[in-house]
Amino acid sequence: MYGAIGMIIWAVRLACLQVRWFFLINCCLLIIPAGCFFSWQQFRASQLQTFQQATGNHVTLQVRITPDNLRWSGSRYSGLVTVPSLHQQLYLRGQATSRMLATLHTTKSLLVTGRLQPLAPIGNQNQFDGGTFQRQRGINGQLQVQQLRLIAKQPPATFFEKLHELRFWGLWQLRRFPHLVRLYAACLLFGYQTEDFRLDLNGVQQLGLIHLFTISGRHVYFLLQLATYLLTRLRLRRKWIDWFNCCWLPVYCVISGFGVGLWRACLGTELRIQARLLQVNLRGLDLWAVTLMLHLLINPWVLCQFGGQLAYLLSFTMLVTNTSRYWQQMLWMNLIGLPLILYHGYTWHCLSFFGQFMDGANFW
Repeated sequence: MYGAIGMIIWAVRLACLQVRWFFLINCCLLIIPAGCFFSWQQFRASQLQTFQQATGNHVTLQVRITPDNLRWSGSRYSGLVTVPSLHQQLYLRGQATSRMLATLHTTKSLLVTGRLQPLAPIGNQNQFDGGTFQRQRGINGQLQVQQLRLIAKQPPATFFEKLHELRFWGLWQLRRFPHLVRLYAACLLFGYQTEDFRLDLNGVQQLGLIHLFTISGRHVYFLLQLATYLLTRLRLRRKWIDWFNCCWLPVYCVISGFGVGLWRACLGTELRIQARLLQVNLRGLDLWAVTLMLHLLINPWVLCQFGGQLAYLLSFTMLVTNTSRYWQQMLWMNLIGLPLILYHGYTWHCLSFFGQFMDGANFW
C-alpha cells in the first residue's frame, strides 16, 4: 500500500516537470525493479505456501548446513540450514545426542527427521517481531529435530559455502584472543553474536557502539585503506589495486554475515571505485541514490528494517549537511536518528552522542 502511494507521488512529480523524454525514460527504467520485486514476491509467497502445507507434519528432509550457522546453548543447538527440496531455508533446532555436530568444521549434507513448525509468534505487544523479520529474509519456519544422520556421499561445497567455511575459520581463530576481545571482534568483523555478548558487553550495547560501527561501515573503510596501503607498498598500479578491492568487498559481505550497514558501505565503495575506473563523475547524492536502488534489488525489504532505515537516513543526513561544521553534523545525525531509535529500541543513551562524535561515521 505504502509502495503504491509512493509510486503515485513519484509519477505526479515527474509529470509536473513537463519533460516528456525524462518521464518516459524513468517509466521504462521502473519496469526492471518493479518486475524484480513482483517476481521476488511471487517466489516468497510460493515458498511460504509450500511450508504452510507441510507445517505440523513429521518429515524426513535432506538439509545442507555450514559450520558458521550452527550455534550452541548448553547441549541444545540451532542452525540455519538450506532445504533443496523446499527451495528455502529453515531453522534447525534440537538436543545434541552425539558429537557429530560439535565437531562440524565443513559444510555437510544431513538427513533429518523431525516436525516442521512455524516461527514463534511475539509474546508481548510492541515486542520485536522476529517472525516477520525472518520471513523478510526468506526463512519461513523451523524444523524440530528428532533424529539426524550424516549422508555418506557428500556433494562438493559451492563457492558460497566455501566462503561460509572461511567465515567459520576466522571465528575459530578468534578463540586465541581474550574473551571480551573475541566477542567484540566476532560481532564487528563477522556479524556473529553469542549469548555471552549481551551479558559481558552490556555497556557497549547500551551505548550502541557496535551498532554505530556496523551501521557506519567504519571498519570496512579501515580494511579498504589497509589493503590499499599494503598493495601500494608492493608497488602495484592504482588500477590493479582498485580491481582487487572490487573483488574482495563482495567476498567480505558474505564473510561478515550480510549486515545491512555492510551492504550499504560495500555497495557504495564498489560504485565509487567503478566510477573512478570508468572515469564517470558521480556526486555524493547520486552515489547514495544508486546504492539504495541496488540494495533494494538485492533486498526489497531493506527499508522496512531498523538497520536499513538508520543506515540510509544517517548517510543521507551526512551528505546534506556536508557543508556544516563537524559538531553540527553529529548533532543533526543524533536528532534525526533519535525518533527511529526510540521507536524500535525504546531507549537511548546520552553518551552515544559522544561515541558517534569520536567515531566520525565516515559514510562516504
